[in-house]
Amino acid sequence: MIAGPAHGQTTSPYLPPGPASELPLVAPNDNTVAAGTLRGGVREVALEVVRADWRVETRAGPGLRVAAVAEAGGAPVIPAPLIRVETGTRVRVHVRNRLDHDPLTVFGLHTRPAENVEPFVVEPGGAHTVEFDAGAPGTYLYWFREGPAPDPQKGEFFEREQLAGAFVVDPAGGSPPDRIFVMNIFSDPIDDTTAEGGSFQGLAINGKSWPFTERVALEVGEELRWRVVNASNREHPMHLHGFFYSVLSRGTVTGDTVYDDADRRLVVTESMRPRTTMLMEWTATRPGRWLFHCHLSFHVAPQIRLPGAEESDPEHAHVHMAGLVVGIEVAPGPTDLVSRGAPVDVDLYANEYGDTNGYRYGFSVDPDFTADSLSDVPGPLLVFHQFQSVNATVHNRMSVPTGIHWHGLELDGWADGVPGWSSSEGRVSPLIAPGDSFTYRLSLLRPGTFIYHSHLDDVHQLSGGLYGPLIVLPEGEAFDSTSTAKSTKAR
Repeated sequence: MIAGPAHGQTTSPYLPPGPASELPLVAPNDNTVAAGTLRGGVREVALEVVRADWRVETRAGPGLRVAAVAEAGGAPVIPAPLIRVETGTRVRVHVRNRLDHDPLTVFGLHTRPAENVEPFVVEPGGAHTVEFDAGAPGTYLYWFREGPAPDPQKGEFFEREQLAGAFVVDPAGGSPPDRIFVMNIFSDPIDDTTAEGGSFQGLAINGKSWPFTERVALEVGEELRWRVVNASNREHPMHLHGFFYSVLSRGTVTGDTVYDDADRRLVVTESMRPRTTMLMEWTATRPGRWLFHCHLSFHVAPQIRLPGAEESDPEHAHVHMAGLVVGIEVAPGPTDLVSRGAPVDVDLYANEYGDTNGYRYGFSVDPDFTADSLSDVPGPLLVFHQFQSVNATVHNRMSVPTGIHWHGLELDGWADGVPGWSSSEGRVSPLIAPGDSFTYRLSLLRPGTFIYHSHLDDVHQLSGGLYGPLIVLPEGEAFDSTSTAKSTKAR
């Protein structure tokens, strides 16, 4: 048996694929229904923490034995039950600890904004009730710590962030329609005596890991407001493919800052520090399949899947992403893409070369270019103009397949570059096999500085050097190519 026990357990938290056990099964929480009941201006919520089995992909696949939060009498859920009230509401929360050994330290059940609020502790088998005014509107979170905090001085780095949920305070009269996405992480070290290090991990958005996370189905022109909650103790740069989004507010456990119009950032990626929140707004302006995901490779890499995942789910055995990813499917409809003039052509070569540290990768625009060191990373600077249409042909001269994502560009879904996923108009971004090529059609709606990079086997290809810069200039503006030795203009 693989060792590496979770706190309060004598065996590994890992659950191999197989039949259900005697413990309750964790249900994914889509955060569309608020916990508790509202009577006389008081929202009353009864929560209990229990030991349960969390199957992070499918019910028949591998999983983790964890502590999870349930509404009293209900199924345990990850994320923890949504607490959502209007400002001016009194909140009364009953917490019962049904764990056999571990005390619970409870954070975030208090009025907002707040400073230096002390958590409270619920002993094993015990209960506690807390009551408070909801406070200012905003997006917040609450969480439970199972047992003592890990001690890095003792080499303890386990994570128990599945015991966390969203806490939303709406303005009087309610908020415009929105969705809530909560990121939770559980990890427990694998005993080096029986395995080659690493951790058993569950990285999930609303309780599931890609490719089993929710598919968000939209229509062209639909306006979205998303509340994103980073309930983990890791940082996550959250990237939206194909569209820009506006950051309306940023929050923490204790407060939320709502931005004035002049202070709102228009971004494709917003970094979320541990235990922070974001209210974002965007419009689905063209059809296709897209992604919203963390842009840290090791938070979306297939290597984080639990042992046995591929064998128990052969349909997704070769999935090239996992973890903190949400799929977006915009139904066929009109597009906002605009181009002027005849398309221009660019050839980009994906190269592979060896050094003392193994294989490295890099781009070039010269078919005779031979890379021989890390000084050839990043790839060449590509310079285009707003409203140009560009046919970018990627030639794969590596020994492994690849696919190229045009990070920050608003373009056709099929050209977005996630192999096997990005699609529109009946076309799909493919795996570019060794020796093969594929032409992406780039649309350039706005000036700015962007990047292009591999979107396959990121841990090796992207970190190995398969990325480069891309600049879109306003119409008619000249670029001084002498400012860099690695630039090319579209031809």
